[in-house]
Amino acid sequence: MARVVVEGADIVVRLSWWEKAMARHRDVRVPVTALRLPRVEPDWWRALRGERGRGTWIPGRLYAGVRPLQEGRDFVSIREGRPVLCVELRRGAPYSRLAVFVPDPEEALGALLPLTPRDRLGVKRPNASAARDRSGGSTGDGTTGARSPVTTKPSARRSSTRSGRERPDE
Repeated sequence: MARVVVEGADIVVRLSWWEKAMARHRDVRVPVTALRLPRVEPDWWRALRGERGRGTWIPGRLYAGVRPLQEGRDFVSIREGRPVLCVELRRGAPYSRLAVFVPDPEEALGALLPLTPRDRLGVKRPNASAARDRSGGSTGDGTTGARSPVTTKPSARRSSTRSGRERPDE
């Protein structure tokens, strides 16, 4: 049974000997910086994307190996009827997604969530001007950061015709 662990700056999927044989692959190692969004998929079959590639594929029972996609490839090691830990990765990572059956997917998810960028968890970082406007504090230049309404005088605008000549607006 596979395990997902964090070793230094890498996320490592440790496969059992039989999973290595079935997937025709060694342990999978990706940098923590490639982590985009981990989640638990309760329906194991939803974790499958792409086409059959290198590995072992027993339809409806077991999927282990690399699945090629148009935009990359996924590494999967899953069995039927069990929740799957899905780890979405950024572009440039060796894989687009890791989909792995682990003994306790919630525990593995708990280990990966603190490493996930905050903007991927749905937490918006307020920009400086929005925070300043809400606080009503000073901007450092003697003003309070409140915006004054801008008024404009009507002026004679000119527009051009299709021939390129300008004509005054009426």
